[in-house]
Amino acid sequence: MNLLFDSWQVLSLDKWPILVILACVSWGMVITVIVLRSITDLNHNLSEYSSLALAGWIVPLFPVSILVFVLAVTFNIRPNLQVAIAGFILSLGLLIWANRRAEQNISRGSVLTLVTLLCLFLLSTFLHLAFISETPLPPYIDSAQHYLIIQNLVKDFTETNTLKNFIWPVPIYYHLGFHFIAALLVATFQLNIAKLILILGQIIVGSAAIPLFFLVKLETGSDAAGLIAVLLGSFGWYMPSFAVNWGKYPALLSLQTIQFCLSILYLIGKYRKFFKPHWLIAIGAFSTAVSFIIHTRSIILIGIGFTAWMFAGWWRSQKFKWRILLLGIMSGSLLIESVLINSNSNLRSLFDPYFGSAVWITGSIGLLSILAFKKYPKFSFACLSSIFFLLLGLFIPIPHITDLTLLDRPLVEMILFIPLSLLGGLGYMTLSNLVSARFIGVRMISTFLFVGAIIVHAFMSYNFYPSDCCVIVTQDDSVALDWLDKHTPPTTLVAISSTELRITASSEHPQTAGSDAGVWITPLVNRPTFLLPFSTDFTRSDTLSFLCEHGISDIYIGNKDQSFNRALVEEKPDWYRNLLFLPGAQIFRVIGCK
Repeated sequence: MNLLFDSWQVLSLDKWPILVILACVSWGMVITVIVLRSITDLNHNLSEYSSLALAGWIVPLFPVSILVFVLAVTFNIRPNLQVAIAGFILSLGLLIWANRRAEQNISRGSVLTLVTLLCLFLLSTFLHLAFISETPLPPYIDSAQHYLIIQNLVKDFTETNTLKNFIWPVPIYYHLGFHFIAALLVATFQLNIAKLILILGQIIVGSAAIPLFFLVKLETGSDAAGLIAVLLGSFGWYMPSFAVNWGKYPALLSLQTIQFCLSILYLIGKYRKFFKPHWLIAIGAFSTAVSFIIHTRSIILIGIGFTAWMFAGWWRSQKFKWRILLLGIMSGSLLIESVLINSNSNLRSLFDPYFGSAVWITGSIGLLSILAFKKYPKFSFACLSSIFFLLLGLFIPIPHITDLTLLDRPLVEMILFIPLSLLGGLGYMTLSNLVSARFIGVRMISTFLFVGAIIVHAFMSYNFYPSDCCVIVTQDDSVALDWLDKHTPPTTLVAISSTELRITASSEHPQTAGSDAGVWITPLVNRPTFLLPFSTDFTRSDTLSFLCEHGISDIYIGNKDQSFNRALVEEKPDWYRNLLFLPGAQIFRVIGCK
Protein backbone atom coordinates (compact mmCIF):
# COMPACT_ATOMS: atom_id res chain seq x y z
CA MET A 1 0.00 0.00 0.00
CA ASN A 2 2.89 2.37 0.66
CA LEU A 3 4.03 1.86 -2.92
CA LEU A 4 0.64 2.86 -4.33
CA PHE A 5 0.35 5.81 -1.94
CA ASP A 6 3.82 7.12 -2.81
CA SER A 7 3.17 6.78 -6.54
CA TRP A 8 -0.16 8.57 -6.21
CA GLN A 9 1.44 11.34 -4.17
CA VAL A 10 4.07 11.94 -6.85
CA LEU A 11 1.37 11.88 -9.54
CA SER A 12 -0.65 14.47 -7.59
CA LEU A 13 2.26 16.80 -6.90
CA ASP A 14 3.98 16.55 -10.28
CA LYS A 15 1.04 16.08 -12.63
CA TRP A 16 2.10 18.97 -14.92
CA PRO A 17 5.55 17.63 -15.93
CA ILE A 18 4.09 14.10 -16.12
CA LEU A 19 1.36 15.29 -18.50
CA VAL A 20 3.88 17.25 -20.57
CA ILE A 21 6.13 14.23 -21.03
CA LEU A 22 3.23 11.88 -21.79
CA ALA A 23 1.91 14.41 -24.32
CA CYS A 24 5.32 14.49 -26.01
CA VAL A 25 5.45 10.68 -26.03
CA SER A 26 1.97 10.58 -27.59
CA TRP A 27 2.93 13.21 -30.16
CA GLY A 28 6.05 11.29 -31.14
CA MET A 29 4.07 8.06 -31.45
CA VAL A 30 1.47 9.75 -33.66
CA ILE A 31 4.11 11.19 -35.98
CA THR A 32 5.92 7.85 -36.16
CA VAL A 33 2.75 6.01 -37.16
CA ILE A 34 1.83 8.70 -39.69
CA VAL A 35 5.21 8.51 -41.39
CA LEU A 36 5.28 4.71 -41.47
CA ARG A 37 1.77 4.49 -42.90
CA SER A 38 2.25 7.31 -45.39
CA ILE A 39 5.48 6.23 -47.06
CA THR A 40 5.22 2.43 -46.87
CA ASP A 41 2.68 -0.24 -47.70
CA LEU A 42 2.84 -1.75 -44.23
CA ASN A 43 -0.45 -3.01 -42.85
CA HIS A 44 -0.33 -3.54 -39.11
CA ASN A 45 -3.00 -3.30 -36.46
CA LEU A 46 -3.16 -0.70 -33.70
CA SER A 47 -1.42 -2.90 -31.12
CA GLU A 48 1.55 -3.47 -33.41
CA TYR A 49 1.77 0.17 -34.45
CA SER A 50 1.49 1.34 -30.84
CA SER A 51 4.27 -0.90 -29.55
CA LEU A 52 6.55 0.06 -32.45
CA ALA A 53 5.75 3.76 -32.09
CA LEU A 54 6.47 3.68 -28.35
CA ALA A 55 10.02 2.71 -29.33
CA GLY A 56 10.26 5.42 -31.96
CA TRP A 57 8.65 8.47 -30.33
CA ILE A 58 12.05 10.04 -29.71
CA VAL A 59 13.01 9.92 -33.39
CA PRO A 60 10.70 12.79 -34.52
CA LEU A 61 11.07 14.72 -31.25
CA PHE A 62 14.86 15.00 -31.46
CA PRO A 63 15.02 16.88 -34.80
CA VAL A 64 12.30 19.19 -33.45
CA SER A 65 14.52 19.99 -30.46
CA ILE A 66 17.44 20.75 -32.82
CA LEU A 67 15.23 22.91 -35.06
CA VAL A 68 13.89 24.89 -32.09
CA PHE A 69 17.44 25.30 -30.78
CA VAL A 70 18.67 26.68 -34.10
CA LEU A 71 15.71 29.08 -34.31
CA ALA A 72 16.40 30.26 -30.77
CA VAL A 73 20.13 30.90 -31.08
CA THR A 74 20.03 32.17 -34.68
CA PHE A 75 16.78 34.10 -35.08
CA ASN A 76 15.94 34.79 -31.43
CA ILE A 77 12.69 32.79 -31.76
CA ARG A 78 12.20 31.32 -28.29
CA PRO A 79 10.29 28.13 -27.44
CA ASN A 80 7.04 28.82 -25.62
CA LEU A 81 3.81 27.14 -24.59
CA GLN A 82 1.70 28.78 -27.31
CA VAL A 83 3.94 27.49 -30.11
CA ALA A 84 3.95 24.03 -28.55
CA ILE A 85 0.14 23.96 -28.42
CA ALA A 86 -0.05 25.11 -32.04
CA GLY A 87 2.34 22.32 -32.99
CA PHE A 88 0.16 19.74 -31.28
CA ILE A 89 -2.94 21.04 -33.06
CA LEU A 90 -1.18 20.97 -36.41
CA SER A 91 -0.05 17.42 -35.74
CA LEU A 92 -3.64 16.44 -34.92
CA GLY A 93 -4.79 17.84 -38.24
CA LEU A 94 -2.04 15.90 -39.98
CA LEU A 95 -3.17 12.74 -38.20
CA ILE A 96 -6.78 13.19 -39.35
CA TRP A 97 -5.64 13.79 -42.92
CA ALA A 98 -3.34 10.77 -42.91
CA ASN A 99 -6.01 8.51 -41.42
CA ARG A 100 -8.53 9.53 -44.07
CA ARG A 101 -5.95 8.83 -46.74
CA ALA A 102 -5.03 5.38 -45.46
CA GLU A 103 -8.28 4.39 -43.78
CA GLN A 104 -8.74 1.31 -45.93
CA ASN A 105 -5.41 -0.11 -44.76
CA ILE A 106 -5.82 0.21 -41.01
CA SER A 107 -6.70 -2.78 -38.85
CA ARG A 108 -7.84 -2.49 -35.27
CA GLY A 109 -6.73 -5.95 -34.27
CA SER A 110 -7.56 -7.15 -30.79
CA VAL A 111 -8.93 -4.34 -28.65
CA LEU A 112 -8.12 -6.42 -25.57
CA THR A 113 -4.46 -6.62 -26.61
CA LEU A 114 -4.26 -2.87 -27.19
CA VAL A 115 -5.86 -2.17 -23.82
CA THR A 116 -3.52 -4.66 -22.12
CA LEU A 117 -0.44 -2.99 -23.62
CA LEU A 118 -1.72 0.43 -22.55
CA CYS A 119 -2.43 -0.83 -19.04
CA LEU A 120 1.02 -2.43 -18.75
CA PHE A 121 2.65 0.84 -19.79
CA LEU A 122 0.56 2.99 -17.46
CA LEU A 123 0.82 0.55 -14.53
CA SER A 124 4.57 0.18 -14.86
CA THR A 125 5.04 3.94 -15.16
CA PHE A 126 2.73 4.63 -12.21
CA LEU A 127 4.52 2.17 -9.93
CA HIS A 128 7.93 3.53 -10.89
CA LEU A 129 6.85 7.04 -9.88
CA ALA A 130 7.31 5.92 -6.26
CA PHE A 131 11.04 6.18 -6.94
CA ILE A 132 10.75 9.97 -7.04
CA SER A 133 9.13 10.18 -3.60
CA GLU A 134 12.39 9.33 -1.83
CA THR A 135 14.98 11.41 -3.65
CA PRO A 136 15.08 15.21 -4.07
CA LEU A 137 17.61 14.97 -6.89
CA PRO A 138 18.38 12.35 -9.53
CA PRO A 139 20.71 9.74 -8.00
CA TYR A 140 24.38 8.97 -8.50
CA ILE A 141 27.18 11.10 -9.88
CA ASP A 142 26.21 11.00 -13.58
CA SER A 143 22.98 12.86 -12.86
CA ALA A 144 24.84 15.98 -11.73
CA GLN A 145 26.59 16.08 -15.11
CA HIS A 146 23.31 15.59 -16.96
CA TYR A 147 21.76 18.41 -14.92
CA LEU A 148 24.64 20.76 -15.73
CA ILE A 149 24.48 20.01 -19.46
CA ILE A 150 20.71 20.55 -19.59
CA GLN A 151 21.08 23.75 -17.54
CA ASN A 152 23.60 25.13 -20.04
CA LEU A 153 21.42 24.15 -23.01
CA VAL A 154 18.37 25.80 -21.45
CA LYS A 155 20.34 29.05 -21.28
CA ASP A 156 21.05 28.67 -25.00
CA PHE A 157 17.37 28.01 -25.73
CA THR A 158 16.28 31.08 -23.77
CA GLU A 159 19.16 33.59 -23.86
CA THR A 160 21.70 33.02 -26.64
CA ASN A 161 20.85 35.11 -29.70
CA THR A 162 23.69 34.24 -32.06
CA LEU A 163 25.61 31.11 -32.91
CA LYS A 164 28.81 33.03 -32.20
CA ASN A 165 27.85 33.16 -28.52
CA PHE A 166 26.98 29.47 -28.34
CA ILE A 167 29.33 27.49 -26.10
CA TRP A 168 29.37 23.69 -26.28
CA PRO A 169 27.98 22.59 -22.89
CA VAL A 170 30.69 19.99 -22.21
CA PRO A 171 34.43 19.85 -23.03
CA ILE A 172 34.04 16.59 -24.97
CA TYR A 173 31.16 14.92 -26.80
CA TYR A 174 28.64 13.52 -24.34
CA HIS A 175 25.87 12.08 -26.60
CA LEU A 176 23.58 15.07 -26.13
CA GLY A 177 20.31 13.73 -27.58
CA PHE A 178 18.72 13.17 -24.16
CA HIS A 179 19.89 16.59 -23.01
CA PHE A 180 18.55 18.49 -26.04
CA ILE A 181 15.11 16.92 -25.62
CA ALA A 182 15.09 17.62 -21.87
CA ALA A 183 16.27 21.20 -22.40
CA LEU A 184 13.52 21.79 -24.96
CA LEU A 185 10.86 20.63 -22.50
CA VAL A 186 12.32 22.71 -19.66
CA ALA A 187 12.56 25.86 -21.79
CA THR A 188 9.12 25.44 -23.39
CA PHE A 189 7.06 24.42 -20.38
CA GLN A 190 9.07 26.08 -17.59
CA LEU A 191 9.82 22.84 -15.79
CA ASN A 192 12.27 22.12 -12.98
CA ILE A 193 15.32 20.37 -14.45
CA ALA A 194 15.84 17.89 -11.62
CA LYS A 195 12.15 16.97 -11.54
CA LEU A 196 12.03 16.56 -15.30
CA ILE A 197 15.04 14.22 -15.27
CA LEU A 198 13.49 12.10 -12.51
CA ILE A 199 10.08 11.84 -14.17
CA LEU A 200 11.39 11.31 -17.69
CA GLY A 201 13.61 8.51 -16.38
CA GLN A 202 10.68 6.68 -14.80
CA ILE A 203 8.47 7.05 -17.89
CA ILE A 204 11.29 5.67 -20.04
CA VAL A 205 11.62 2.72 -17.65
CA GLY A 206 7.84 2.17 -17.72
CA SER A 207 7.85 1.96 -21.53
CA ALA A 208 11.16 0.15 -22.07
CA ALA A 209 9.67 -3.33 -22.56
CA ILE A 210 6.53 -2.45 -24.56
CA PRO A 211 8.30 -2.48 -27.97
CA LEU A 212 9.17 -6.16 -27.42
CA PHE A 213 5.57 -6.94 -28.38
CA PHE A 214 6.13 -5.86 -31.99
CA LEU A 215 8.95 -8.27 -32.85
CA VAL A 216 7.46 -11.26 -31.05
CA LYS A 217 4.01 -10.65 -32.55
CA LEU A 218 5.37 -10.39 -36.08
CA GLU A 219 7.52 -13.50 -35.67
CA THR A 220 4.89 -15.70 -34.00
CA GLY A 221 1.60 -14.11 -35.04
CA SER A 222 0.50 -14.40 -31.42
CA ASP A 223 -0.66 -11.50 -29.24
CA ALA A 224 -0.25 -13.68 -26.15
CA ALA A 225 3.41 -14.43 -26.92
CA GLY A 226 4.08 -10.73 -27.44
CA LEU A 227 2.42 -9.84 -24.13
CA ILE A 228 4.45 -12.51 -22.31
CA ALA A 229 7.64 -10.94 -23.67
CA VAL A 230 6.47 -7.49 -22.51
CA LEU A 231 5.59 -8.81 -19.05
CA LEU A 232 9.00 -10.48 -18.73
CA GLY A 233 10.80 -7.33 -19.83
CA SER A 234 8.75 -5.13 -17.50
CA PHE A 235 8.84 -7.15 -14.29
CA GLY A 236 10.98 -10.25 -14.80
CA TRP A 237 14.25 -8.68 -13.64
CA TYR A 238 15.20 -5.49 -11.86
CA MET A 239 16.96 -4.36 -15.02
CA PRO A 240 16.68 -2.02 -16.82
CA SER A 241 14.83 0.00 -14.17
CA PHE A 242 17.75 -0.16 -11.71
CA ALA A 243 19.83 1.84 -14.21
CA VAL A 244 18.13 5.07 -13.09
CA ASN A 245 20.02 4.59 -9.82
CA TRP A 246 23.21 5.01 -11.85
CA GLY A 247 21.93 8.11 -13.65
CA LYS A 248 22.10 6.24 -16.97
CA TYR A 249 19.39 8.35 -18.59
CA PRO A 250 20.89 8.60 -22.10
CA ALA A 251 21.52 4.84 -22.14
CA LEU A 252 17.96 4.17 -20.98
CA LEU A 253 16.51 6.45 -23.64
CA SER A 254 18.64 4.71 -26.26
CA LEU A 255 16.98 1.38 -25.35
CA GLN A 256 13.89 2.73 -27.11
CA THR A 257 15.66 3.83 -30.28
CA ILE A 258 17.71 0.62 -30.40
CA GLN A 259 14.53 -1.47 -30.38
CA PHE A 260 12.98 0.81 -33.00
CA CYS A 261 15.99 0.49 -35.31
CA LEU A 262 16.10 -3.29 -34.92
CA SER A 263 12.36 -3.49 -35.62
CA ILE A 264 12.81 -1.45 -38.80
CA LEU A 265 15.65 -3.75 -39.86
CA TYR A 266 13.39 -6.74 -39.21
CA LEU A 267 10.66 -5.18 -41.37
CA ILE A 268 13.13 -4.53 -44.19
CA GLY A 269 14.14 -8.18 -44.18
CA LYS A 270 10.57 -9.40 -43.86
CA TYR A 271 9.09 -7.33 -46.69
CA ARG A 272 11.99 -6.96 -49.12
CA LYS A 273 10.48 -9.65 -51.36
CA PHE A 274 7.17 -7.78 -51.66
CA PHE A 275 8.31 -4.20 -52.26
CA LYS A 276 11.48 -2.11 -52.40
CA PRO A 277 11.89 -0.82 -48.86
CA HIS A 278 13.78 2.37 -49.80
CA TRP A 279 11.85 4.54 -47.38
CA LEU A 280 12.18 2.00 -44.60
CA ILE A 281 15.94 1.99 -45.13
CA ALA A 282 15.94 5.79 -44.93
CA ILE A 283 13.92 5.70 -41.70
CA GLY A 284 16.27 3.08 -40.28
CA ALA A 285 19.35 5.12 -41.19
CA PHE A 286 17.93 8.32 -39.70
CA SER A 287 16.80 6.51 -36.55
CA THR A 288 20.25 4.98 -36.16
CA ALA A 289 21.82 8.44 -36.38
CA VAL A 290 19.43 9.74 -33.72
CA SER A 291 20.20 6.74 -31.52
CA PHE A 292 23.93 7.38 -31.91
CA ILE A 293 23.51 10.99 -30.77
CA ILE A 294 21.43 9.89 -27.78
CA HIS A 295 24.05 7.34 -26.72
CA THR A 296 27.21 6.67 -28.71
CA ARG A 297 27.46 2.97 -27.95
CA SER A 298 23.92 2.33 -29.17
CA ILE A 299 25.29 2.06 -32.70
CA ILE A 300 27.41 -0.87 -31.50
CA LEU A 301 24.32 -2.50 -30.01
CA ILE A 302 22.36 -1.98 -33.23
CA GLY A 303 25.31 -3.45 -35.12
CA ILE A 304 25.29 -6.46 -32.79
CA GLY A 305 21.59 -7.03 -33.44
CA PHE A 306 22.08 -6.77 -37.21
CA THR A 307 25.14 -9.04 -37.16
CA ALA A 308 23.37 -11.60 -34.99
CA TRP A 309 20.42 -11.67 -37.43
CA MET A 310 22.67 -12.09 -40.48
CA PHE A 311 24.70 -14.76 -38.69
CA ALA A 312 21.48 -16.57 -37.79
CA GLY A 313 20.39 -16.48 -41.43
CA TRP A 314 23.67 -18.07 -42.49
CA TRP A 315 23.38 -20.66 -39.71
CA ARG A 316 19.83 -21.51 -40.78
CA SER A 317 21.03 -22.23 -44.33
CA GLN A 318 23.45 -24.93 -43.19
CA LYS A 319 22.76 -28.64 -43.03
CA PHE A 320 21.17 -29.92 -39.84
CA LYS A 321 24.31 -31.59 -38.48
CA TRP A 322 26.33 -28.39 -38.96
CA ARG A 323 23.61 -26.34 -37.30
CA ILE A 324 23.75 -28.61 -34.27
CA LEU A 325 27.54 -28.35 -34.16
CA LEU A 326 27.50 -24.56 -34.44
CA LEU A 327 24.79 -24.34 -31.79
CA GLY A 328 26.94 -26.43 -29.47
CA ILE A 329 29.97 -24.23 -30.14
CA MET A 330 27.90 -21.09 -29.46
CA SER A 331 26.56 -22.53 -26.20
CA GLY A 332 30.05 -23.55 -25.11
CA SER A 333 31.39 -20.10 -25.97
CA LEU A 334 28.67 -18.51 -23.85
CA LEU A 335 29.68 -20.74 -20.96
CA ILE A 336 33.34 -19.71 -21.33
CA GLU A 337 32.36 -16.03 -21.43
CA SER A 338 30.31 -16.48 -18.27
CA VAL A 339 33.25 -18.08 -16.48
CA LEU A 340 35.57 -15.26 -17.55
CA ILE A 341 33.06 -12.63 -16.39
CA ASN A 342 32.57 -14.30 -13.01
CA SER A 343 36.33 -14.45 -12.52
CA ASN A 344 36.72 -10.71 -13.17
CA SER A 345 36.00 -8.53 -10.14
CA ASN A 346 34.97 -5.58 -12.34
CA LEU A 347 32.42 -7.61 -14.33
CA ARG A 348 31.17 -10.18 -11.83
CA SER A 349 28.01 -8.27 -10.86
CA LEU A 350 26.76 -8.27 -14.48
CA PHE A 351 24.62 -11.37 -13.93
CA ASP A 352 23.18 -10.28 -10.56
CA PRO A 353 19.84 -9.06 -11.98
CA TYR A 354 19.29 -12.31 -13.87
CA PHE A 355 20.07 -14.76 -11.12
CA GLY A 356 19.54 -14.47 -7.38
CA SER A 357 15.82 -14.11 -6.75
CA ALA A 358 15.13 -14.10 -10.51
CA VAL A 359 17.04 -17.30 -11.25
CA TRP A 360 13.82 -19.25 -11.76
CA ILE A 361 12.70 -16.78 -14.45
CA THR A 362 16.03 -16.94 -16.28
CA GLY A 363 16.04 -20.73 -15.89
CA SER A 364 12.51 -20.97 -17.26
CA ILE A 365 13.53 -18.93 -20.29
CA GLY A 366 16.52 -21.24 -20.76
CA LEU A 367 14.12 -24.19 -20.96
CA LEU A 368 11.64 -22.32 -23.14
CA SER A 369 14.42 -21.29 -25.53
CA ILE A 370 15.12 -24.97 -26.22
CA LEU A 371 11.54 -25.25 -27.43
CA ALA A 372 11.83 -21.95 -29.33
CA PHE A 373 14.58 -23.42 -31.50
CA LYS A 374 12.11 -26.03 -32.73
CA LYS A 375 9.71 -23.58 -34.41
CA TYR A 376 11.65 -20.30 -34.62
CA PRO A 377 15.26 -21.42 -35.16
CA LYS A 378 16.56 -18.30 -36.93
CA PHE A 379 15.09 -15.80 -34.47
CA SER A 380 16.13 -17.92 -31.48
CA PHE A 381 19.69 -18.31 -32.76
CA ALA A 382 19.83 -14.54 -33.39
CA CYS A 383 18.86 -13.92 -29.74
CA LEU A 384 21.47 -16.39 -28.53
CA SER A 385 24.10 -14.87 -30.83
CA SER A 386 23.29 -11.35 -29.64
CA ILE A 387 23.91 -12.43 -26.03
CA PHE A 388 27.24 -13.92 -27.12
CA PHE A 389 28.27 -10.73 -28.95
CA LEU A 390 27.16 -8.52 -26.04
CA LEU A 391 29.36 -10.45 -23.61
CA LEU A 392 32.20 -10.54 -26.14
CA GLY A 393 32.07 -6.74 -26.41
CA LEU A 394 33.21 -6.52 -22.78
CA PHE A 395 36.61 -7.89 -23.77
CA ILE A 396 37.26 -6.19 -27.13
CA PRO A 397 39.40 -3.06 -26.61
CA ILE A 398 38.80 0.13 -28.56
CA PRO A 399 41.98 0.84 -30.57
CA HIS A 400 44.11 3.76 -29.38
CA ILE A 401 41.92 4.40 -26.31
CA THR A 402 43.37 3.14 -23.04
CA ASP A 403 41.32 0.58 -21.15
CA LEU A 404 38.05 1.26 -22.99
CA THR A 405 36.21 -1.69 -24.49
CA LEU A 406 33.40 -1.76 -27.06
CA LEU A 407 30.86 -2.21 -24.27
CA ASP A 408 30.98 -1.70 -20.52
CA ARG A 409 29.36 -3.75 -17.77
CA PRO A 410 26.43 -1.42 -16.88
CA LEU A 411 25.29 -1.13 -20.50
CA VAL A 412 25.39 -4.89 -21.12
CA GLU A 413 23.73 -5.52 -17.76
CA MET A 414 20.81 -3.27 -18.60
CA ILE A 415 20.20 -4.56 -22.14
CA LEU A 416 20.36 -8.33 -21.61
CA PHE A 417 16.65 -8.30 -20.75
CA ILE A 418 15.82 -7.75 -24.44
CA PRO A 419 17.09 -11.03 -25.97
CA LEU A 420 16.00 -12.96 -22.87
CA SER A 421 12.45 -11.59 -23.06
CA LEU A 422 12.27 -12.27 -26.79
CA LEU A 423 13.33 -15.89 -26.19
CA GLY A 424 10.70 -16.15 -23.47
CA GLY A 425 7.96 -15.01 -25.85
CA LEU A 426 9.08 -17.39 -28.61
CA GLY A 427 9.40 -20.29 -26.18
CA TYR A 428 5.96 -19.65 -24.71
CA MET A 429 4.39 -19.71 -28.19
CA THR A 430 6.12 -22.97 -29.06
CA LEU A 431 4.97 -24.57 -25.83
CA SER A 432 1.42 -23.40 -26.47
CA ASN A 433 1.43 -24.93 -29.91
CA LEU A 434 2.71 -28.23 -28.54
CA VAL A 435 -0.27 -28.48 -26.24
CA SER A 436 -3.17 -30.02 -28.12
CA ALA A 437 -6.40 -28.08 -28.47
CA ARG A 438 -8.12 -30.60 -26.20
CA PHE A 439 -5.76 -29.54 -23.45
CA ILE A 440 -6.57 -25.88 -23.84
CA GLY A 441 -7.61 -25.75 -20.19
CA VAL A 442 -4.16 -26.94 -19.13
CA ARG A 443 -2.56 -24.33 -21.38
CA MET A 444 -4.69 -21.55 -19.92
CA ILE A 445 -3.99 -22.64 -16.35
CA SER A 446 -0.24 -22.92 -16.95
CA THR A 447 -0.19 -19.48 -18.61
CA PHE A 448 -2.14 -18.00 -15.71
CA LEU A 449 0.26 -19.55 -13.19
CA PHE A 450 3.34 -18.35 -15.08
CA VAL A 451 2.01 -14.79 -15.39
CA GLY A 452 0.89 -14.82 -11.77
CA ALA A 453 4.31 -16.02 -10.63
CA ILE A 454 6.01 -13.13 -12.49
CA ILE A 455 3.65 -10.60 -10.90
CA VAL A 456 4.10 -12.06 -7.41
CA HIS A 457 7.87 -12.09 -7.94
CA ALA A 458 7.78 -8.43 -8.99
CA PHE A 459 5.93 -7.29 -5.90
CA MET A 460 8.05 -9.41 -3.56
CA SER A 461 11.52 -8.83 -5.04
CA TYR A 462 11.26 -5.79 -7.31
CA ASN A 463 12.43 -2.57 -5.65
CA PHE A 464 10.62 0.47 -7.00
CA TYR A 465 12.50 2.82 -4.69
CA PRO A 466 16.01 4.30 -4.96
CA SER A 467 18.89 2.09 -3.88
CA ASP A 468 20.93 3.17 -0.85
CA CYS A 469 24.06 2.71 -2.97
CA CYS A 470 23.26 5.59 -5.24
CA VAL A 471 21.32 8.29 -3.35
CA ILE A 472 24.13 10.71 -2.64
CA VAL A 473 22.14 13.83 -1.69
CA THR A 474 20.46 13.85 1.72
CA GLN A 475 18.49 16.60 3.45
CA ASP A 476 21.65 17.74 5.24
CA ASP A 477 23.44 17.94 1.89
CA SER A 478 20.64 20.13 0.53
CA VAL A 479 21.04 22.49 3.49
CA ALA A 480 24.82 22.56 3.06
CA LEU A 481 24.55 23.30 -0.67
CA ASP A 482 22.14 26.15 0.05
CA TRP A 483 24.57 27.50 2.68
CA LEU A 484 27.41 27.45 0.15
CA ASP A 485 25.27 29.39 -2.29
CA LYS A 486 24.48 32.12 0.24
CA HIS A 487 27.72 32.43 2.19
CA THR A 488 30.60 31.95 -0.27
CA PRO A 489 31.78 34.10 -3.20
CA PRO A 490 31.28 32.74 -6.76
CA THR A 491 35.02 32.10 -7.18
CA THR A 492 35.26 29.74 -4.18
CA LEU A 493 37.09 26.56 -5.18
CA VAL A 494 35.77 23.58 -3.21
CA ALA A 495 37.53 20.25 -2.76
CA ILE A 496 35.18 17.27 -3.13
CA SER A 497 35.83 13.56 -2.69
CA SER A 498 36.32 11.20 -5.62
CA THR A 499 36.69 7.49 -6.24
CA GLU A 500 37.81 5.16 -8.99
CA LEU A 501 35.17 3.51 -11.17
CA ARG A 502 35.94 0.12 -12.69
CA ILE A 503 33.32 -0.93 -15.23
CA THR A 504 35.48 -2.56 -17.90
CA ALA A 505 37.48 -5.80 -17.90
CA SER A 506 40.77 -3.95 -17.39
CA SER A 507 41.73 -2.42 -14.04
CA GLU A 508 44.87 -0.55 -15.05
CA HIS A 509 43.35 2.88 -15.72
CA PRO A 510 40.02 3.29 -13.88
CA GLN A 511 37.82 6.34 -14.33
CA THR A 512 37.80 9.00 -11.61
CA ALA A 513 34.50 10.52 -10.50
CA GLY A 514 32.98 12.37 -7.56
CA SER A 515 31.70 10.16 -4.78
CA ASP A 516 29.25 12.20 -2.70
CA ALA A 517 26.92 15.20 -2.86
CA GLY A 518 29.87 17.46 -3.66
CA VAL A 519 29.31 16.70 -7.35
CA TRP A 520 26.17 18.85 -7.18
CA ILE A 521 28.03 21.98 -6.05
CA THR A 522 28.77 23.20 -9.59
CA PRO A 523 25.32 22.44 -11.12
CA LEU A 524 23.27 23.83 -8.21
CA VAL A 525 25.55 26.43 -6.59
CA ASN A 526 27.75 27.41 -9.55
CA ARG A 527 30.99 27.07 -7.58
CA PRO A 528 34.03 25.37 -9.14
CA THR A 529 35.17 22.09 -7.59
CA PHE A 530 38.39 20.09 -7.41
CA LEU A 531 38.40 16.29 -7.19
CA LEU A 532 40.59 14.67 -4.54
CA PRO A 533 40.69 10.95 -3.62
CA PHE A 534 38.29 10.21 -0.77
CA SER A 535 41.24 8.62 1.08
CA THR A 536 43.17 11.91 1.11
CA ASP A 537 45.06 12.37 4.39
CA PHE A 538 44.42 15.97 5.43
CA THR A 539 46.88 15.71 8.32
CA ARG A 540 49.87 15.61 5.95
CA SER A 541 51.74 18.83 5.30
CA ASP A 542 52.10 18.03 1.59
CA THR A 543 48.29 17.81 1.35
CA LEU A 544 47.97 21.29 2.85
CA SER A 545 50.63 22.57 0.46
CA PHE A 546 48.70 21.06 -2.47
CA LEU A 547 45.47 22.76 -1.36
CA CYS A 548 47.21 26.10 -1.02
CA GLU A 549 49.03 25.86 -4.35
CA HIS A 550 45.81 25.14 -6.22
CA GLY A 551 43.80 27.85 -4.47
CA ILE A 552 41.37 25.43 -2.82
CA SER A 553 39.64 27.39 -0.07
CA ASP A 554 36.89 25.03 1.15
CA ILE A 555 36.44 21.28 1.73
CA TYR A 556 33.06 19.59 1.37
CA ILE A 557 32.47 16.40 3.36
CA GLY A 558 29.34 14.32 2.77
CA ASN A 559 28.02 11.26 4.55
CA LYS A 560 28.83 8.47 2.09
CA ASP A 561 31.30 5.63 2.55
CA GLN A 562 33.59 7.30 0.03
CA SER A 563 33.41 10.82 1.44
CA PHE A 564 36.42 12.46 3.04
CA ASN A 565 37.31 11.32 6.57
CA ARG A 566 36.08 14.17 8.78
CA ALA A 567 38.28 13.10 11.71
CA LEU A 568 41.41 13.76 9.67
CA VAL A 569 40.29 17.32 8.99
CA GLU A 570 39.24 18.00 12.58
CA GLU A 571 42.64 16.76 13.78
CA LYS A 572 44.25 19.94 12.39
CA PRO A 573 42.26 22.93 13.73
CA ASP A 574 45.15 25.26 12.86
CA TRP A 575 44.84 24.29 9.20
CA TYR A 576 41.07 23.89 8.77
CA ARG A 577 38.17 25.77 10.39
CA ASN A 578 34.66 24.36 10.50
CA LEU A 579 32.18 26.64 8.72
CA LEU A 580 29.10 24.42 8.80
CA PHE A 581 28.45 21.27 10.78
CA LEU A 582 25.49 18.99 10.14
CA PRO A 583 25.24 15.28 10.96
CA GLY A 584 25.32 14.40 7.27
CA ALA A 585 27.39 17.24 5.77
CA GLN A 586 30.24 19.51 6.80
CA ILE A 587 32.10 22.39 5.19
CA PHE A 588 35.63 23.36 6.29
CA ARG A 589 37.68 26.43 5.34
CA VAL A 590 41.39 26.02 4.59
CA ILE A 591 43.13 28.54 6.89
CA GLY A 592 46.63 27.08 7.12
CA CYS A 593 48.03 28.62 3.94
CA LYS A 594 50.87 31.12 4.46
